[in-house]
Amino acid sequence: MPVKPQLPPINDPAEFPTLASMAAEAPYRLPALIDFNHLKAIIAAKRLDAAEHIWALREDPGYLSDILKEWSSHRLETLLDTNGAKHPILDRPLFWDRVVSNVIVDAYGSLAVWDALQNELASLAVLQVKYRKSISPEEKLPPEYMKALLAFRYLLDQASKGPILTLKNGVPASAPLRSLFIRDPQVPGSTMINVRTKRNTGQDPLMWIFNTLWDDHTLFLVGLPNLMDELERLVQSDPKQKEKLSPWVANVASDLGVIARAWHEIDLYQPWAAAFDHGLVDYKEEIERGFSKKVEALAKVHGAFQGISLAKVGDPSDGRFSYPSDKRRTKKTTDAMRKAEENLDSVWQIVDQFYEKKTRSTLSQLFRHLFPQSRRLERTPEWVEPIKKPKEKAEINDHERVQEGLSKLSLPPKEPFQTVVTVSTNKVKTRGEAVVNSAPVVEPPPQQKDIQPTISVSTRAMKVFKTLFHSPSQSDLPGETAWTDFLYAMASSGFAPQKLYGSV
Repeated sequence: MPVKPQLPPINDPAEFPTLASMAAEAPYRLPALIDFNHLKAIIAAKRLDAAEHIWALREDPGYLSDILKEWSSHRLETLLDTNGAKHPILDRPLFWDRVVSNVIVDAYGSLAVWDALQNELASLAVLQVKYRKSISPEEKLPPEYMKALLAFRYLLDQASKGPILTLKNGVPASAPLRSLFIRDPQVPGSTMINVRTKRNTGQDPLMWIFNTLWDDHTLFLVGLPNLMDELERLVQSDPKQKEKLSPWVANVASDLGVIARAWHEIDLYQPWAAAFDHGLVDYKEEIERGFSKKVEALAKVHGAFQGISLAKVGDPSDGRFSYPSDKRRTKKTTDAMRKAEENLDSVWQIVDQFYEKKTRSTLSQLFRHLFPQSRRLERTPEWVEPIKKPKEKAEINDHERVQEGLSKLSLPPKEPFQTVVTVSTNKVKTRGEAVVNSAPVVEPPPQQKDIQPTISVSTRAMKVFKTLFHSPSQSDLPGETAWTDFLYAMASSGFAPQKLYGSV
């Protein structure tokens, strides 16, 4: 198992190089100084994001419902054919079987890929330190180090195929680009869906990028890093082109962008990178065998989901996952949340049982090393009627009655009143023994206050935080927050946002 060295602490966020800064510095950086640890930190962030995505799918019914609807709207079955007819399985149980299975396989498959990439980068960082005295532009790389670089490059190549295929199936059905594609009538008994672009769409620069991405030969000539750089340049320079990317497409493209940037960093490792293609031929069989072991979890995920039916429990169109967590907490909303959570648990119960039957282990068991063992799914407790507090007027009347009762008490005649202050006088004597006339007064230790730091923010930032950290018992309800306002609020409270690559 690859050794995972600890990353040095980053005291100043500005010291952490982003993918954009790494790309800018690359032409002026010594090849031997490529920083695998920082590249590994970026990949680790993607792995963590993939793990949180899976946890949200298992914990939040509303999140699962949104993801299922988003994936269903990016399937080729949603396109009308040349006769204006709908696909025969659209919105039928078979359609939702495919959608739910794709969401689960993609979630766990992505986690397996990012985990494998992170482990490879950790191994490269160790080997770089091991052979630092032997690395010279005038000499060949040590065989072990060279083979590790080629294996990582091969892993990046294979990892890019998943997002590319996902975009090929999802882009034509995305709402902003759907009008540029047309589907051939479905052949009875066939599962193949033939989609083609309409005439003159090749003149659109965005469509040229996607068509190049989906053509293996052209993509090899252009290069994935170059193509992703062009995609980023296009959408940043032309707002109209940016509007053509749905959030789902942009998210998949950002994953592909990170893979392309890591690939680019390896190909800048000159002068040795010029011999990578030739070296891959020498180690091809060994690298391919090692690749199978590294993505063993991915192969299990893809192979096990053949024949599972989840439409009955996973179709979100009937509102089974409606989760009013943004509403004021009442018995009605609490019961609705608990019902949605039960429906969500039913989905994962079927998935885990099906997967365990075919592989002798659940998905959670297969990926348990990537999730904290102490973490548990949060579930809504049963509704308990809140205790009504007595009115303030009643409290005042009770106080008056107490005073009236005290006034009727018979007290002895008044005597001169003296205030006596008891002071401990345990004086240490230099001669003889100290005589204590009375027991010392033991004062209770002062209670330590839990002092939390106070952060002063503007009204604009406070509005963002009240939206994010709302309380269901309060009158204010959560709402949407603009991304620019969120960045402003985080920056005003001491955080430092960093742009990575594309929409990351």
